[in-house]
Amino acid sequence: MPSSQRDHSRKTLSSSTPDSLRTFIAIPVSPSLLQTAAGKPSELAQTMDELSRFAPAVRVTDPLKLHVTVKFLGDTDLSHIPRVLEIMSEVVATVPESEWTLQGLGVFPNLSQPRVVWAGLHPSDTARQLAEVLNERLEELGFQTEPRSFKPHVTLGYIKAAPPRHFAELVQRHQQTVFGQDRVTRIELMESKLLPSGSEYRTIGSKQFC
Repeated sequence: MPSSQRDHSRKTLSSSTPDSLRTFIAIPVSPSLLQTAAGKPSELAQTMDELSRFAPAVRVTDPLKLHVTVKFLGDTDLSHIPRVLEIMSEVVATVPESEWTLQGLGVFPNLSQPRVVWAGLHPSDTARQLAEVLNERLEELGFQTEPRSFKPHVTLGYIKAAPPRHFAELVQRHQQTVFGQDRVTRIELMESKLLPSGSEYRTIGSKQFC
């Protein structure tokens, strides 16, 4: 799986120190996608509920924490945080607000050995543009440039053990399902803390698009 799409909540030993935070830059997904206009669970909410039934083999992402990671920074020195936020401001000043459709389920790396289940984005131009520019701009602070292609997606869950056969059937059934439309209005610098129960996220700073 491309490093730009790595599972940034996987449970590995972190080299974080009191002087650093484990961070990433993301586009948040609106909680409104979880309900219909009538207040009923949306197609996305129902699909995530279906995924939750595969627990403990599948650990579903907290629906209120859904996002699109556009740059994984990893352990970030606290002294670099102000400059990271400045670069984010400069980047979003050149990108207008846009809309996208959340559509289709997929897995990384494949259905034979799934590790991550995700929903796709259409169009994905804004996320790709942000990833490319942030990749270049943050190199000045020593953050590694992603060498592989970026595939924008929203992670819905992590596969921790071999799921039942009907997991693949669910993914195939929702390959073209439209989960809703969302408006891209901001990017956020997030801290990710690794806990036994999964990742805990905290917003460090948020930058609005033009």
